[in-house]
Amino acid sequence: MGLSAILCRVLLFTSSVFHTPNEVTLEFATPEALPTNSVLLCANDSNVRWGPSSFTPLSLLEGGALFDGIERSVFNASTEGSWEDSDFVFRGRGGSGKSAQLEGLVTGGLADVLSTDPYYATSFVNQRYDDLQRDSQGRSTGDLLGFEYAEGGQGSDAPGPSNCAVLTGAWKQGTRYQLSFNMTNPPGRSQRGPATSFWMAPVDSELVTTRLSTDGSLVARDTAFTVRGNKQGCMCFVREQAQPVLAEFWDACAALSARDPSQVTSSTTAAECVRGLQRDLAANPALSNTFPFDRPPVTTYQLDSFAQAASDCGPRSTLAPRFGGECVSCSPGKRGEDGTSPCQCQPGTTSRLIGPRMCDARSIGPAAAGVEDLPAALCAAYTEHQERWKQRRVSDNVVARVYLKAFAASAAPIIDQAHIRSANATFFDNYVFDDRRSGSPTR
Repeated sequence: MGLSAILCRVLLFTSSVFHTPNEVTLEFATPEALPTNSVLLCANDSNVRWGPSSFTPLSLLEGGALFDGIERSVFNASTEGSWEDSDFVFRGRGGSGKSAQLEGLVTGGLADVLSTDPYYATSFVNQRYDDLQRDSQGRSTGDLLGFEYAEGGQGSDAPGPSNCAVLTGAWKQGTRYQLSFNMTNPPGRSQRGPATSFWMAPVDSELVTTRLSTDGSLVARDTAFTVRGNKQGCMCFVREQAQPVLAEFWDACAALSARDPSQVTSSTTAAECVRGLQRDLAANPALSNTFPFDRPPVTTYQLDSFAQAASDCGPRSTLAPRFGGECVSCSPGKRGEDGTSPCQCQPGTTSRLIGPRMCDARSIGPAAAGVEDLPAALCAAYTEHQERWKQRRVSDNVVARVYLKAFAASAAPIIDQAHIRSANATFFDNYVFDDRRSGSPTR
């Protein structure tokens, strides 16, 4: 997937019951060479509704890696109060500078963010965002697009979807984060169904001022967002070890009624049904490994509840110490000597900070040992291509159609579509070849 995309996964749910409060813990890593001041997070379920009281950040840890457990708290609601008032958000706004009026937390629909990014105005095929079928790793985005075309979405006067949140703060590039937040699980469409997944992307938030009068006495201020790195973002699914008990949401009242219909009436709430199941489990502990008694919140889980041992790891995997022990694939690199030491990744690739695989499968770039070497390596490689062009061994058409795209792909760890669009705007501002319309008959 490359270094220009975000990495993300779900570590823990405190409840997998439909329509109940749930504390979600995500782990993600920001792109290595693309600093941003915000992160966009969307729930991939059209029944989710987030707002100031229904999406609440609880804590944020910064730092660490697969084999590095050192991390620090940069936000904790129990000591700092709200996300909006935290020091992390204050520093992300630039202190008291020009961005000081940026909101620390904004909730809304996907279009509220992507519609201000010029890229998405030209990327679609038939309708807006229809190219977001897969994320930067090629995984299906599922119901992500359904938000924009459901009832109350585009072309409707009814309230639109509110499944996304933009969190502004002092985010660092190439850094691991662990975010916990409160949300309410969506109501169930059936007795059991897939757990809510999430979609993330790093974004730049910027205050934009528009003059509405010639004397400047009347202005409008709004926030514009630009997705950085890979425009496809990244899906966040439940980590593999936790999937047996966290990968689906379920109806607690249906489960309790199947055992004892007398405990459930039309007015029984999901929370009351959970308490009924907990009473059954307390009376018969032998049920603990069966559905629904092995699911949260009937059974409580912690981050290390799914710990693995070295004996659980395959021949090309090693045991990372985080979360009590987690098997991490070393492919395409080499396994450490003792099965618990870090993988030996191939030269020219990078080590991932999170996830079930340590070594990135893709090379950083032509002849580059690391991101810091990439500019010089690209310069040398494309200087050779330039010489071929000067010698007429490469046509202008090939340069325009192939080389520009190839360069953008090779430079992805340090240059993204936002860089290219900005460079093009600056270039055409200074070099106007023909200011007539492209369809003008006088051209």
